Amino acid sequence: MAFETGTATSQEDFMTKLRDFLQLAAVNWVVDEFDTTNDWLAVHHGNAVDSIYVQWRWDNVNAIQGYHSEGFTALTKPPGHPGDSGNGDDYALAGSSNSERRLSDIGNGPYANYFFFSPNDVDVDPATDPDKVPYVHFVLEISPGRFTHGSIGLVRKKGNWSGGGYHGLMVWDADSNNVAATHNIVVDGAANGLFDLATVHFDVSATSYPGLANDAQWAIVGDRGGSNGTDTAGNARIALTWGTRDGWVADALNGMIVNPNSGFVPMAPVLLVTHQEGATDTHRFIGSIPDMRILNGTFLEATEEIVVGSDTWKVFPWAQKLPTAGANFQSGNAFIAYKKIT
Repeated sequence: MAFETGTATSQEDFMTKLRDFLQLAAVNWVVDEFDTTNDWLAVHHGNAVDSIYVQWRWDNVNAIQGYHSEGFTALTKPPGHPGDSGNGDDYALAGSSNSERRLSDIGNGPYANYFFFSPNDVDVDPATDPDKVPYVHFVLEISPGRFTHGSIGLVRKKGNWSGGGYHGLMVWDADSNNVAATHNIVVDGAANGLFDLATVHFDVSATSYPGLANDAQWAIVGDRGGSNGTDTAGNARIALTWGTRDGWVADALNGMIVNPNSGFVPMAPVLLVTHQEGATDTHRFIGSIPDMRILNGTFLEATEEIVVGSDTWKVFPWAQKLPTAGANFQSGNAFIAYKKIT
């Protein structure tokens, strides 16, 4: 079974349940460290394309912070793991500009619900079957009707690059509505908060993509319009865009309302592209986030399930569904759907 839901009493209880889900045989992630004294969890998934190393720390007050690296060192708190995707800054959960991606403003529970999604056939070599890649999506219902999201896994790759893992968490700027660039909607090409953005392991030296920095090991997903920062080794990061909130596919879906009663269920995959500005202004499609969709949920309710062919999708607002998106924690009719595999 690769779907689970339940309640969590606190950040630590939520992370305990995420750990237990990740190490299920059907989900197949390895737990490297779980420390409830220092409040951190480290996991990885090895496969033929890219080994994905992810760590989290929690403060039992406000937020859960995420890290993404190229390796793991035992008994070492993040961000001290090899090849960390960020700039090496230490624990800074309170919304500091020095923090890495995080689930922001979640308090310490109790939480109304959590939802975990994963495939159940992840040992298939994605090098030979690129549609079957490891991932875990997780949704936390902070309070009734208000949600936050996170996801780790391997990009379902297209094109001529080596392929790589991704890690995204949702940062919701409590002072702004859903159109703010200061939010990060998990893997969000319209976001611009440098330290909040999703990361993708993108080894440029192993690709044939022209015009990218040869020493880059990491990409960030967002609309920076400036520096993309560096990884902990000092290498410049490259930029990816589109994702959950940018690009012409997402724009086209904004006005197309899902109506399961009529059978009209337009949903868009979460696509990633490189964007190189210049005389040619080149975009190159590199892949998608597996089994995640964006949609207009005007006629939908949070946690509703819709069936498309043989697939069941469970839908959630970005933050909180309300008639307008003009106030804090309102995300209007913007929804994310996850494939429910049982």
